[in-house]
Amino acid sequence: NMLLCQDCLKSHQKSKLRVCKHPAKTLQTIEEFKQSKQPVPKQKSTCTKHQGQGLDWYCLTCPKSICRDCTVNDHKGHECDLLIDVVGKHQLDLRAAA
Repeated sequence: NMLLCQDCLKSHQKSKLRVCKHPAKTLQTIEEFKQSKQPVPKQKSTCTKHQGQGLDWYCLTCPKSICRDCTVNDHKGHECDLLIDVVGKHQLDLRAAA
């Protein structure tokens, strides 16, 4: 299971490159987020277009996870950042809002 805020859940459900098969749930409150103990994914998600490439990047323009090859091909000129940095920023934002 994956806990997401309303905006992230909508993006997650709309993503055309969605390779995950797990259910996603929305967070009701910041307190619920702090109390949740989300499991660390055991397997890295990979790109459906570029075989074996990990989804290590995030396209802020298209709101979706992408691989390194996608950043220079399909998402050239888009605002992209390392996924780990985007996740870290969202975590800090959530903690600041608590």
